Amino acid sequence: MITLTDEQRKVLTHIVLDADAWLEGAIVGLGIVLDENGNKIVDREIGEIKAQEALVLKVNRWKPQYLAQKDHEKYLNREERDTFELYKNKINELKKEGRFTEELFKEGISELKIKYINMSEKKIRLLMEEDLLPTPFPPIKE
Repeated sequence: MITLTDEQRKVLTHIVLDADAWLEGAIVGLGIVLDENGNKIVDREIGEIKAQEALVLKVNRWKPQYLAQKDHEKYLNREERDTFELYKNKINELKKEGRFTEELFKEGISELKIKYINMSEKKIRLLMEEDLLPTPFPPIKE
């Protein structure tokens, strides 16, 4: 059974939404073989061997980029980047419609904090730098 190291998990979450799901998909996808009747089946043993190789290649491919970015105060992993992108798009949509209010902003921040409890105020403030948020920035209680 393959288990991800902390480092592998961090590098993977830099580029994929769910490291465990990626690994399971690799095991299943790379473990497909034909049985004696010509039917496709998953051989997990073969899948794990091939997935281990794919994991090493993927981590080696993306590790330099991850290491170059991870300590930056504005670093976001893949899930956080995607979440912020969706949130920014929603803000822009509401602004175009003239329906963006500070109350909606506070609700959105609450939703982000509920879904991603580890998000810091600093990360949330990234949105402000792109002139998407109302000013002054409403205080957030951690």
